[in-house]
Amino acid sequence: RNFAEKICGLKPEVREADGFEARKFIDETIHRLKEEVGNREAVVYASGGVDSTTAAMLAKMAGVKLRLVYLEMGNGRKDEAQFVSSVLGELLETEVYVHGRAGRFISELYNLAEPEQKRKRFSRLYAQTQQEINEKFGLAGGDAVLIQGTIATDERESGKEAGKGSPGDTGTVATIKTHHNVGAQVKNSVTPLDQI
Repeated sequence: RNFAEKICGLKPEVREADGFEARKFIDETIHRLKEEVGNREAVVYASGGVDSTTAAMLAKMAGVKLRLVYLEMGNGRKDEAQFVSSVLGELLETEVYVHGRAGRFISELYNLAEPEQKRKRFSRLYAQTQQEINEKFGLAGGDAVLIQGTIATDERESGKEAGKGSPGDTGTVATIKTHHNVGAQVKNSVTPLDQI
């Protein structure tokens, strides 16, 4: 509303009733995190983007013991890993572990031209890399949880709504982000927590 109405000057003919209250959402999420995570360690794969940063901040506000991990896959901006780890470390007052796998990702994706083949290969590599990290920090066996920040558009673009009657949810929409949100693929290593 701030952007559309105050900044752009657009006035809707009809406005749906407000159903989202930020403070209520924050309070409920903090309560839920305290209940579901308890004293276990929580892993957040932080990209530096809004989704994972928000999820990590909510966990911090809930008093959850955080382990932030940044996967260096070689597809970011120059010095992005150092920038993200520095900014998030300061913001969340915790160390960010940078797991460097740029060479592996680039070599495995090299010469793959078909987009869906590349996405599936990326997804597999990402899941394998998560497994490496879980083993490195002894996170297997249900002693830790995975907190993943996911917004509705991510789920839609991952094919979660494809074919469910939504206009235009056919064809390519189901495969736009098959490489995205792959944490659930790492089974029996991190107890998954519902996405927030």
